[in-house]
Amino acid sequence: MLADPMCGDDEVWTLGGLSVRKADPLPSVTPEVRKAIEESWNEYARQNDLIPKSINYHNQQRTYFNGAVQAIQAIFPNPAGVDAMSKEIPAVWAICLLSGRPIDTN
Repeated sequence: MLADPMCGDDEVWTLGGLSVRKADPLPSVTPEVRKAIEESWNEYARQNDLIPKSINYHNQQRTYFNGAVQAIQAIFPNPAGVDAMSKEIPAVWAICLLSGRPIDTN
């Protein structure tokens, strides 16, 4: 939960296109949110003329999804501690990033 001692419980924040009240729990990374992030990558790759299966495509995809994973980790930390991966991170992303395989976004 994001905390700001200067905000009242009724203040509305916008987070990733979602509006939440400070007092409400943050929404989770639903399959729809995961798909939206993957579609965002596909659009980025198209706009930058990245060629699938090229080294540049793979490096850019790894950088893009590392950023997404870091953002999810920061917003939804694991209660077990900072060394534990957030339960909101899609497991397939983590496996692909750690093993060097591309993330299938189609």
